[in-house]
Amino acid sequence: MKRSLIIIAACLCLASTILAQEMGVSMGHDLDALLSRAHETHDLSRTDAILLLESRDVDIDAAGDMATTVHRVVWIGTRAGLRAHADLRIPWNSADSELDVTILRTWRDDRWWPSADRISETAVVETLPYRVGHAPDYATMRETMLLHDGVELPCVMETAYTITRKGFAAGGADDLFVLPQADPAVRVEYTLRMPDGPAHHRVYNGAPRARRNGDTLAWVLDDVPALKRPLTDDPAAYEPGLAWSSYADWDAVYVKMAGAVDGGPDLPEALVERLDARLADARSPMARLRAVTALLGDDVRAVRYDPDWWTAARPAGRIWETGYAHRTDRLALAAALFEQAGFETQYTPNAGGLQSDRDMPMAGVRDWPLLRIQNGLNGAIFYDPDGDRLHGITEFMGYSVWTEPGEGGPQGSPLRFSRPPGVVSGLALTLDLAPDPEAGWTGHGVFEGREALSRWATMAGSGDENAAVLGRALGSVCAGAELESHSLETFSPYEVVAGFGFTMPSPEADDSGAVALEFGAPAGGLSDALPHDIH
Repeated sequence: MKRSLIIIAACLCLASTILAQEMGVSMGHDLDALLSRAHETHDLSRTDAILLLESRDVDIDAAGDMATTVHRVVWIGTRAGLRAHADLRIPWNSADSELDVTILRTWRDDRWWPSADRISETAVVETLPYRVGHAPDYATMRETMLLHDGVELPCVMETAYTITRKGFAAGGADDLFVLPQADPAVRVEYTLRMPDGPAHHRVYNGAPRARRNGDTLAWVLDDVPALKRPLTDDPAAYEPGLAWSSYADWDAVYVKMAGAVDGGPDLPEALVERLDARLADARSPMARLRAVTALLGDDVRAVRYDPDWWTAARPAGRIWETGYAHRTDRLALAAALFEQAGFETQYTPNAGGLQSDRDMPMAGVRDWPLLRIQNGLNGAIFYDPDGDRLHGITEFMGYSVWTEPGEGGPQGSPLRFSRPPGVVSGLALTLDLAPDPEAGWTGHGVFEGREALSRWATMAGSGDENAAVLGRALGSVCAGAELESHSLETFSPYEVVAGFGFTMPSPEADDSGAVALEFGAPAGGLSDALPHDIH
């Protein structure tokens, strides 16, 4: 009898062991401990997904090769979470990079699918991104799809891959990383490893300081809430984050940036002739600038794909001949055209809301380099290749870090523009209306724009730019109103004050004879200045 009890007990222990299989340790992380922590800190029945681990490991060698390993482990409880995490698109450029997928598996029913140490043959699919499909010069760009097998809710998905970029960090590199993610996380970590460590590093908005071990820096944050809503273009301005830079100084940033967007040989003769024809009737500096941007818009279509994956621009002539350009190529061609039109240009780094230190040289958030233009203009003008837009200097005050040319070097000292205490940006439209038996309604008004909303860059020029901006603002407030006259009282990059006269058709009276006047918000105001994802 005693021997039978021992056998039964042994069988029960074996069954218990089978039922309580563990995920184990992966790349130095105890996955079961992370899942247990998620149960302690969150109500999983009310959660779409929880990142058990979000990890970045950046390894730079002496030759400048930069290997970035992403390791993500996520618990998924709903179809919404599944849509966000199951099928991943990984961009990389086969011209100078390599992609190595090391882990791609799903944990459910106490086992890994397809297995603990094997990646399914059909789970890694290399594709050409749709946006570069009609741009043959960009055909080295890849978007590899990572597909998880064995999915059944709830489950845990683990992914790990490394992208190695050959020579990318030679001459300097930088990065910024926002620790909170779109979903809450049990642990978020970032590790940087390079000879002698980076020249500069910072933390922001309450992020933990780096732990140093020899030439390795590590930032670790546990129990991380999701990104604040609504999501914006620049969460680094207010969320915990970190930044590092291996550039020695701002000169090094400028040298690498200018080399990446060098337009190459002289412009083709046919392009110079087209530019000269556009400039023939452009008398003022702003008119000449707009002639260049109009030529870019007409001749070169935009390929809207992350420019971080192209480390150098094509020659300016080749860009125009093919008729398409991503952001970096567009900057290169624009610089060549502006120079041909007689302007001085300079590439300007901008690191967004995270960058606030003059002694922290950074090339900037990936898609932010702009072109600074200066030649007899009242303040600098900045060209943004997204939409071929021209901006006045005040539109970036208090937000960006620009660098001024200096003596003895291409770049000089960085300059951060900021508003004096008490100065407020704003746009106001004041209208006086009166009924007119012959014209419906007549009136006069005053347009006032200050600092970031001065509208100087939009209104400057030798054509009808003033009337166009005033008429657009007036029409957005009073439907059908037409500008009859206008006069500028103050006109500078920091303040625009204009008076104007206008007429407006009389609205139809309702059944009781009452006339309703409806007013809107002036075009060019705060609603137009907000990021596209803020409504």
